Amino acid sequence: MNPDVQVDKVDVTGSWAASSLAVGADRGSDRFVGTADDAPITGGSAAIVSRIASLTIKSAAYGSPGTSEDFYGIAAEEIASVKIALTPLVLTAGASNDTASFFFGPSFDFALHEVGSAT
Repeated sequence: MNPDVQVDKVDVTGSWAASSLAVGADRGSDRFVGTADDAPITGGSAAIVSRIASLTIKSAAYGSPGTSEDFYGIAAEEIASVKIALTPLVLTAGASNDTASFFFGPSFDFALHEVGSAT
């Protein structure tokens, strides 16, 4: 539970399935990572942004196909670069500005987004 964590590079050689990654982010009241109520972990330095510098998933990214009772995602204050199935996502440079989720998978139960900045 480090609010100031910074991850350089995440490389997944296959698919990302039914898993979550929260970097300096806390799941909200719904208890799922990747949803709109995720928030930065409180505390830490206001000058440090939780960040994933690079995320590459070589194949597909998804939650649990056919299930609507779960949700998975990747969240941080800043996600600088993402490539899923060799396709780069278009992200806005900087922290906490890509807050609208990018949804993936056949059940759309996997999302990636930046959480709002800690205040």
